[in-house]
Amino acid sequence: MSECILCSSPLADSPYQTQEGIRVFSPEELSFYLATHIQTLDETFMSLELCQWIDTQAGMHELAQRLRRLIRDKAALHIFVGTLLLDIGYLSRQEVQEISGTIAALSGKGMGERRKMACDRMAALGRYQEAILMYRSLLSEISEATTNPRIIGDLYHNMGTAYSRLFFYKEAGECFEKAFQRNARQASLRAMFSSYYLRGDLAMVEIQSQRYHVAEETLESIASGIRDLAKSTDLISYGVELNRMKEAGQVEVSRELYRLEDKYAKGAI
Repeated sequence: MSECILCSSPLADSPYQTQEGIRVFSPEELSFYLATHIQTLDETFMSLELCQWIDTQAGMHELAQRLRRLIRDKAALHIFVGTLLLDIGYLSRQEVQEISGTIAALSGKGMGERRKMACDRMAALGRYQEAILMYRSLLSEISEATTNPRIIGDLYHNMGTAYSRLFFYKEAGECFEKAFQRNARQASLRAMFSSYYLRGDLAMVEIQSQRYHVAEETLESIASGIRDLAKSTDLISYGVELNRMKEAGQVEVSRELYRLEDKYAKGAI
């Protein structure tokens, strides 16, 4: 496991091993695994082997019995997982409902669509770095010759959104351009120019507006929206400055990030 997880139950003498080869030593780790591997789950997860581990290693005898009954009654995967997560109690009821709902929505869908939904979920949870890595991995495995260009474009758009949330406006703009080239959506085009304005790269605005034949009134509408947003929050100007330092390779970026981490740890943010 890549994150520190607070466990209230004793660690198992023998770990449960997932289909990816991940060793799980506690119910809390099992909950974390399920929350982060939704896209790979299928009915094979509902196994008597898992029930046995929960019974003998986790010491949750009543839960193990309920899960065995669900397997016997051929219950849906999302019901099985929801029952398991609620009884463990590591995640909130709302989180469990979201996970169960996502699993239900993934039912019957192909692996590509399952993985896209998992990427989008990571981004929705604010885990942008993980989402970007997942989008990259998925895009590297997709064949543009056999996949609907709009689907690929939407993946690039969502990855661009994740980059922009991290103030990586250059990378975001590149993603939005690739998105527009494939999905032809005005949302991707406007997001691309928004990234240029946020970087303060007016030269790129001029170049790309001519390349994509964008009207002057459209550009003014985008710029006006950003100016209005900047008036209502300091986050825009802060993000622009942080992005400027990053692109210049200044060490102040690392210092600023450390400062933010320190303030967060002390509860100042």
